[in-house]
Amino acid sequence: MYIVLLLIVFIVSCLILCLPRLFVFYLASKLYNRLHIDLKVNYVGLFKGFNIWLHFPNNTTVEIKSVQITSSLWNKEAPWILTAIVQDVEAESSLHSVHNWSFLRDGSYSLPRQFPFDDVKPSCSESSAGYTGQRESNSKHLRTLLQFLGITVKNLHIKVGSFPRLSSLHFYFDRLELFIASIDSECCNCQLQGSDMSVKFITNKLLVSNQAGQSNEDMVRLLLMNSRIGAARLQLNQRTSDGSPVSVQCRVAEPRFFVTQEFFAYLKDYAKTQESLRLMRSLYTYGFNRAGLHEGEAADTSAIPVVAGGGSRPPASAAIDEEGSPLFWLPRRAELQIDALHCELEREMCRRSLVLEWSALSAKLQNDTAAEERDGGGGGRNSIASASVAAAAAAAADEFAGQASMRLALCDFAVVLNDDIPFAKVKKFEFFGDLYPKVIDFKLALLTPFFAYQVEEARFWAHYLRSVLPRSLRGADNSPSPSPTPSPAPAAAVTSLPRRRRQRLRARLGRLLGSKRIEMILDVRAEPGQSLCLEFGVTELQPGLRVTYGPTKLDLVLDTHGGYRPPVACQIQCASCDLQGPLCVQLSNQNPAHMRVLDSSLANALEIDSCHITCPKLSGQSDALQTKLTVSRCQLKVTRELVQTLTQLVHAWAASFAQQQSEQQQQQQPNRQPQPPLLAFRRPAILLHASLQEGILSAVSTCGDHIRVWLRQLDLELRSHQHQHHQQTGFGGATLSMDLKLLKVLHYSSWLAKTPRSVALSLHMLHAKTGPHGRLKLICSDPIEAFWSPGVHLCLKDIHEHCLAPILKLIHPAEISEAGRNDDASKPSSGPARALPIVNLQQQVSLTLQLSSSHGLNLCLSSLQLESGVARCETASLYFDSRRIFQAVALTVSASTHRQPRVGLNVPDNKVYTTAMDTLLVRFPFEFDFYECMDHVLSTRKWLRSVHNHTDKDLIEDDSVPLGPDICVKIGSLTIELHDDPFELNLSENYLLMLDECLETEERILIAQAMARRAGHLDRDKLAQISEQLHARKADTFIKRKMKLRECPASQTLMTWSVSRLSVAWLLDTSLRGRGRLLQAMSSIDPWSPLPPGHEFGTLYGRRLLVDAAAWTCQLRDYPECLLRTKELSLQTRLVVAESAPSPSSIRFVTVEPGSPWPNATVIRCMPPLKFFHDARMRLQLAELCYGSNWQPAFDWFNQCFNNILRPTRDPSPPMPWWDKCRLKYHGTLVAEAKEMVWRYHTSGDPCNSTEFLELRWSNGVDFEWTNMLWSFQGDLDVHCRTASKYDDCRLFHFPATRYNILIEWITDGNPNDHHSVMPVNPDRLPKGTDLSSLDSFAQFRTRGINLTFDLRVGVGLPREASAGSPDPVAESNCYTNALKFFDKLATCLTKVSRPIRRGQIFRQNVGGRGAAGVGGRKPLFGRSLRSFRLNLACPRTLSEYWVSFSRRHGIQMSTGELQLRACFTMELAGYKDGLKRRPRAQWTASSLTVKIRGVSVTLSSSGVDGRLQLLELSAVDYNRSGSGQARGPAFQPSTQRTPERRTIREADRLPGRTEHRAVSRLTQRD
Repeated sequence: MYIVLLLIVFIVSCLILCLPRLFVFYLASKLYNRLHIDLKVNYVGLFKGFNIWLHFPNNTTVEIKSVQITSSLWNKEAPWILTAIVQDVEAESSLHSVHNWSFLRDGSYSLPRQFPFDDVKPSCSESSAGYTGQRESNSKHLRTLLQFLGITVKNLHIKVGSFPRLSSLHFYFDRLELFIASIDSECCNCQLQGSDMSVKFITNKLLVSNQAGQSNEDMVRLLLMNSRIGAARLQLNQRTSDGSPVSVQCRVAEPRFFVTQEFFAYLKDYAKTQESLRLMRSLYTYGFNRAGLHEGEAADTSAIPVVAGGGSRPPASAAIDEEGSPLFWLPRRAELQIDALHCELEREMCRRSLVLEWSALSAKLQNDTAAEERDGGGGGRNSIASASVAAAAAAAADEFAGQASMRLALCDFAVVLNDDIPFAKVKKFEFFGDLYPKVIDFKLALLTPFFAYQVEEARFWAHYLRSVLPRSLRGADNSPSPSPTPSPAPAAAVTSLPRRRRQRLRARLGRLLGSKRIEMILDVRAEPGQSLCLEFGVTELQPGLRVTYGPTKLDLVLDTHGGYRPPVACQIQCASCDLQGPLCVQLSNQNPAHMRVLDSSLANALEIDSCHITCPKLSGQSDALQTKLTVSRCQLKVTRELVQTLTQLVHAWAASFAQQQSEQQQQQQPNRQPQPPLLAFRRPAILLHASLQEGILSAVSTCGDHIRVWLRQLDLELRSHQHQHHQQTGFGGATLSMDLKLLKVLHYSSWLAKTPRSVALSLHMLHAKTGPHGRLKLICSDPIEAFWSPGVHLCLKDIHEHCLAPILKLIHPAEISEAGRNDDASKPSSGPARALPIVNLQQQVSLTLQLSSSHGLNLCLSSLQLESGVARCETASLYFDSRRIFQAVALTVSASTHRQPRVGLNVPDNKVYTTAMDTLLVRFPFEFDFYECMDHVLSTRKWLRSVHNHTDKDLIEDDSVPLGPDICVKIGSLTIELHDDPFELNLSENYLLMLDECLETEERILIAQAMARRAGHLDRDKLAQISEQLHARKADTFIKRKMKLRECPASQTLMTWSVSRLSVAWLLDTSLRGRGRLLQAMSSIDPWSPLPPGHEFGTLYGRRLLVDAAAWTCQLRDYPECLLRTKELSLQTRLVVAESAPSPSSIRFVTVEPGSPWPNATVIRCMPPLKFFHDARMRLQLAELCYGSNWQPAFDWFNQCFNNILRPTRDPSPPMPWWDKCRLKYHGTLVAEAKEMVWRYHTSGDPCNSTEFLELRWSNGVDFEWTNMLWSFQGDLDVHCRTASKYDDCRLFHFPATRYNILIEWITDGNPNDHHSVMPVNPDRLPKGTDLSSLDSFAQFRTRGINLTFDLRVGVGLPREASAGSPDPVAESNCYTNALKFFDKLATCLTKVSRPIRRGQIFRQNVGGRGAAGVGGRKPLFGRSLRSFRLNLACPRTLSEYWVSFSRRHGIQMSTGELQLRACFTMELAGYKDGLKRRPRAQWTASSLTVKIRGVSVTLSSSGVDGRLQLLELSAVDYNRSGSGQARGPAFQPSTQRTPERRTIREADRLPGRTEHRAVSRLTQRD
C-alpha cells in the first residue's frame, strides 16, 4: 500500500516535474515547425523558468533570464488570478530584418488575426463561415485565457541595430505590466502600465572625428536621442465585435525627451536606402491587412477613385468610411494625463535648442454621439457596409442625436529656446468643447499667457522640422510607388491612399461643422501682480515689440450651412471683444551699439486704456452685421526704432512666407489642384460703429522733437454693402460717416517739453462722409488754423522718411508701383478714374508760415470748397508780417490735361492748372519792407529745394520725361496799389484845409461887416468884436471840418496799376527744355550778345508766355491823368530766364533757423541778376502815356518807395540808371501793333492840371519795334497843343505814313552788349582793406555817354499800291502866336530841375554819393547823359501855316517839295565858377547842319480884299553849316553797325561858319 502510494507519488511528482519540460518541448516544436522560431530553455520548473532563449528566422534574438508565475487567488482586490513575471529580458534585432517578419502576413499563421484591442473591420474576402468560426473560437479561448493572466516584465532591453554608421536604437523598461480582462462577451478591458522607460539612440563614437576643443562625451551627445518616461499607464476598453474603442485612459508621469540633429540626419540617410523602402512597403501592407484589405488590393492603390468635393454624395465604395458619424472614430470616453513633460531638441553643436515642458496636462473626452449611433443600430460600420445607399442616407439624416464634450487643462506650459529665452509660457490653459446636435460650443481660458515670437528662430525651427518630419506630415504625398498594373487608370481619376485618407478626414470635419451653430469664447486672465504679454522680434539681438494688455474676453457666434464636403459656408452671427485693461505696445531688447536707447515713455509705442467690441445677433441673413467698437483712450507713439522693428519683422515674415511658398511650389505636383478651405465665410453687409473718446498719435523725429496729433470725440460709422452679382469677390461698395469734435496737431521741441512750440493744425467739428462709389465729402463748420515753420517741416520730413515712407513701402512696394506705371503707360485705363474728394470748409481757413523769428506769411481762405477737382474760395488773403498784401475774390483753381490750340508748341497736351478770380487786390503799405520778407520767402524756398534734393527738369534733354504742369491765371480785375506816407498826406490835407479855412474866415468877416454896415452899426468897436468872435470860432470850425474829413478818408495810394480781364498762360514745351536748346534759343533771341565760352548758369529755364488784357492803366496818386493806359492788349513770346553762375565773391549767405533741436542751415544766394530773353509779339488797340516835369517829384518818391518792394543790389558800386538796368536784364525784341498810340507831356507845373499838354499821337495802324539799340515807330504822327482855351484842338504837326527810328549808341569802357561778364560783388566777401569808394563792378558795362539819333521819314510807311497811284503825302504844320508861349512853357518844363525828395542824412539817401544797401546814390539823368544828338528828317512835301490869332485873319503859308534835314548837336556839362555848390550846366553846340529843300513857296494870307499874296517862291534851297579847322573829335557819320564801338564826343572849337547859298527867285505881285 505504501509502495503503491509512494509509486503514485513518485509518478505524480515525475509528471509534475516533467510536465513543464514536456510543455516546453511541445511549444518549441510547434514554434519551429510553424514559425521557424528556435526556443531554448536552460531550466524550467513548475512555476519558474530560467535562461530562456528565442531565435527568430530574421536574425532576431530574445534572451529571458527568468519567468515566474504567481497567484493572487487570495487577494480579492487583484483582478487577475495569475501573474507572469518576466525579468531581465534582452532583445536584439536589425532594421533590415523587420521586413522579413513573414509570419505577420503568412497565411499559415493560425493565431487569431483580430486582436482584442485592435481596430479591425472585416475584409470582403473573409466570407467563408469556416474561417469566421475558427476566428471567433480562437478569439474566445484567448479572451478566456487572458482574463485570468497578467504579464509583468522587469528590466526589458530591446536593441535594434544596423543603422547607418553602425548605430543602434535601445529600448529600456524597468517595469512593464500588461493585463487584459474580458468583462463580458461584448467588451474587453486592457491595461498597460510601466515605469522608468527610456529609448536611446546610440552611435559608434569611434567613427566620428574628434575636433579641437571637443570631448568624446560631446561627440556622443551630438549623435544621441534619449527619451525617458518615469511612469505610464494605458487602459483601453473596446468592443470585441468591431474593435471600436469605448473608453481610453492614459497617464504619463515625468516624460523626458532629448533629440539632436544627427538623429534626424540618420533617419533621412536611412530613408534613402532600399531597406527603408522595403520596410515601408511591409508596414503599409500590414496596415492594409489590419484594415481588412487583401494584398492585391493594397498593392493596387490606383484603383481608388478620387472623390470630388462638393455637396454631392460619394459613391457606395467610399461610403463605408464616410457615411457614419463624424465622431465614430473617437471613443465614448477618453482621458489623458501627462505630468512634468520635458522635451529638448538640440542642433548645431548645442548652440541652438528648443525645449517644450509643462507641469500637468489633463484631457477628457465624453463622446455620447458615437455611443448612440452604435447602440441605436444602423449607425455602425457593419450596418452601413451591409446596408444599401438609401438605408445609409436615412441613417445619415438622423445623426447627431447625442452629445460630445472635451475638457483640456494644461498647467505651467513653456516653450524655451536656447539661452533660456522663453518662446511661449502659459500658467494655465483650459479648453472646454461641447458638441450638441445643432450647436458646437468652445471655450478657451488662458491664465497669464506669454508669447515671444522671433522670426528667425521660428523660421529656423520651422524649416528644420519640415526638413526632418516625413513628407506625409508636411502636406506632401509620401506613399510608396504603386506596382504597375496592366491597365492603369488616367492620372486625373486616380489618387494615392494618404491623400484619400486626408480627403476622408476633411469630409468628416466638414460634416461635423456643417449646419451647426458654433459658439466660441476666449477668456484671457492674469495672475495677481502679473501682466499679459506678447513679444515679437526678428532675433534675440535685435529690438522687438512687446505687447502688454489687460484681461480680454472674446465671444464669437458662427452659423454654418450644410455641405457634404468643404468648403462649408459660414456666417458671423454675433461677436464681442472686451479689453478690460490697458493695452501697451513697447519696444524691447534695445541694443545701444546699433541704435539709441529710448526713454521709457517713448518705448511705449501703443497705449489703449480700454477697448470693447460688440457684434449683436443677426435677425436674418439679409440684415447688416452691426459692430460696435468703443475705445476710451488710445495713444500711439511712432519712432524710428519702432518703424525699423516693424520693417524688420515684416521683411522677415515675408521672407519666411516666400521661402515656404517656393518650397511648396517645388514639392507640388503638376496635376494636383489646391484644396479649398474648410470654412468659407460669407461676407454680408457690415455696419460698424466706432467711438474714440481721446486719441493721441505721437511721431518722434531722429533729433528728438515730435509731432503730436490729438483727437477728441471721434465717431465713425462704416456701412459696407454686399455685392449682388459676385458675392465671393468682396464688398461692392461702402459708405463712411465720421464726426470729429476736435483735432490738433502740436509740435514739441522735445519729448520732455510740457508746452508745445506751435500748433501745426487745429480744427473743430469735422464731418466726413463717403458714398458707395468712394466719393469722400469733408465738411467743417468751424475755422481751421494751420501753422508751418522750418522746424515743423524738418520734423515732418524726418518722420516721413524714417516712419511713414517705410510703412508705405511695405504696403505699396516699388516693384508693384513700377509695374502698374508701365501697364498704365502701355495700355489705356479701362476702369473709371478715382473720384476726388468733396471738401466744404464753411468758415475761414488760416495757414501761417513762419519764415524766421521776425518774418512770416499768413494765408486766409474763406468758404473753401473742393468738388470734381475744382477748388473754389470766396475770399483769399495773403498777409506778409501781419500786413495784408494780396486779396483775391471768387478764387477758383482747376486742373485739366487739354491745352487750348497754341501755335509753336511741340506737345499738344499737358497738365494745366488754371487759377481764376474775379478780383485781385495787391496793396503795399508805406515803409513796409516787402523785399526783406520776400527775400526770406525765396531763401526758404531754396532751402526747401536743397532739403528735398530737388532736380531741375528744365535742363533734361530727354523728351520722354514728362513736362511740368502749365499755369494759367485769369483775373477779372487786378489792382496793385503802392501806398503813400500817411503823415505827408495828413500834412497836405491840413494845409489845404487851413488855407481854405483862412479864406473862408476872411470872407465871413467881410460878409459880417457888410451886414453890420447895412444895419447901421458903424461902430469900430462893434466891428472889431465881430471879427474877434469869427477868429475865435475858426479853430472850432477847422476841427469840425477835419473830423468830417476823417469820416471819408482820401486815397492813400501813391501808384495804382489796374488791369481788367487779365489772362496769363505760363506754358512748357520740349523746344525750351534742355541746356542745348535753351542756349540755342538765347542765341537766336539775342544775337548781339555772344556767349563767352565755358559760361555757366545757375538758373536756366524757358517758357512760352501768353498775356491778354482788356485794359491796363497806371495812375500816379490821385492825378486826373493816367501814367499809362492800354486797351485790348495781347502778348505772345518765348521767354528764357537765365542767371549766371556766381563767382566766390558774388554770393551771400542767408541763415535759416529751424529752431531747437535742429541746427541752423545756411542758404547760398546768388547776386547776379535774372536776365530775360524774349522775342515778344504784342497787339493792342490803344496805348497812352502821360508824363511831365510836374510829376517828377512824385515819381522820384515812387522810386524810393519802390525800393522796399524791389531793393537795389547789395553791390557797393554807384547806382546804375534805369536804361543800364534795362540793358542788363532785358534782351531781345519787341514788336507791337496798335491802332493808336498817344504820348502826352505836361506843360504845367501843377500835377493835377489836365488841360495843358503836348500830345503826340500815332494813328492809322501803328507798328512799334524794339531791337538792340533801335526803336522804330511807323504810322501817322500828329502833334497837338492841348490848352484850356480855344487853341485846344490846335494840331501843330501832321506827318502821314511816317517811320520814326531812334538809334542809341551806348558809350562804355567795354563792349556795351557784353552783359554776361557783369558780376556784382558782395562787400562782405571782399578781402579786408578793399577800398569800396573806388569799386565799380559795372565799370565795363556802365554808360559813360549816349549818342542819340532821330531818323524821321515821311511817306515810307505807305503800301506800294497806294504810293504808286496817289500823290506824295504832305507833312503839315499849323502854328499860332499863342503857341509860341506854349513852346516857351514847354522849354521851361524840359529844363526844369526837380527838387529833391527825402534825400540826405536824415532819410539815408545820397550819403556819399554811392549805392549800398539802404543808401542810394544819385543817379544820372538821361538828358544830362547825352553826348551828341543827331536829327535826320526826310519829307516829300510840306505845308506850314502860321496865324496871328485863332480867327486866322492874318498869317503866312509855306509849302515845299522834298525836304531833307540833317543836324548834329553836341552837349557837355560845364561847371560854375562862382564858389557855390551847384550842378553843372548843359551846354549844347550845333556841330553840323544840312538842309535841302526843293520847290519853296511862301504866301501871305489876310482876311481883306486881297486875301492871298505870294511872297516868295524858290526852286531849291541848300544850306550846309559845319565847323571848320582842326576838330578835336571825329566828324559825324551815321553809324551803320548794330554794335558801335566806344565813341568820345568833344566840343569843337567854335569858328566862323561857312554858308553856301544858291537860289533862283521870282517875285510875282498882283496889282
